[in-house]
Amino acid sequence: MANSGSNAGILVKVNYQGATVEQTFPPNTKMNEVLDWAVLELGIDPALVTELDLAVTGSEDPVSETKNLGSVAQGAKDICLDLVRGPIANG
Repeated sequence: MANSGSNAGILVKVNYQGATVEQTFPPNTKMNEVLDWAVLELGIDPALVTELDLAVTGSEDPVSETKNLGSVAQGAKDICLDLVRGPIANG
């Protein structure tokens, strides 16, 4: 049984280099799915996805890709995220 008001999902806005894209996702969406969507929507080379992270706007701390969107949004109906350069692994 769904909770009242949960059908609308969470409006996600992602900012990257002056561009903003937005989409509504269900609260149980994993953050790695949001990241993949943002990379596609913003026209970023998918090979760079391993170098990028999402962070809540105003924070420099990357959000864990395994977290659910609902836990990151903390009950809010919308959330604004920044696409940021993550740590680059040395091969």
